[in-house]
Amino acid sequence: QPRFASGQLYASTIITSLVANTFYSPSLSELLRSMVAADVHTVPVPPAWAGKSYFEYFDHLLWTEERLAVCILRRADPARLGAGGAVGRSKGRAGKRRFAFVYTAPPAKETTMLETDVVICFGRSAATKPSEGAARRAPAPSAR
Repeated sequence: QPRFASGQLYASTIITSLVANTFYSPSLSELLRSMVAADVHTVPVPPAWAGKSYFEYFDHLLWTEERLAVCILRRADPARLGAGGAVGRSKGRAGKRRFAFVYTAPPAKETTMLETDVVICFGRSAATKPSEGAARRAPAPSAR
């Protein structure tokens, strides 16, 4: 359903399911707390990365920019939608309304990045990042 995929439709059962699963998996509550507290970044895909795999871009974001990619915000091309994919009419935009959808956990090596993609990432807050001159390795174990 394009309206659900683009965030225009809300299913109230999601909250009920989340609460029930938190009861049976207490660690889910800590995961959600960490996700809510994390810095969220939207990173447009640079033209140099268009055509490359999500795996390559994910790796770059993680190790170079210290951001954990969680999904792709992908814009649908109305011209490529079939008869079942029409999402509505809008005057002034070639008769079809554009929409976007969130592509979570895409198959990394099979998903090709598009110039119109935006990657949503979690990043460390400024308070938890090491200072400019600090080493990024674990401290040496103390001798006992």
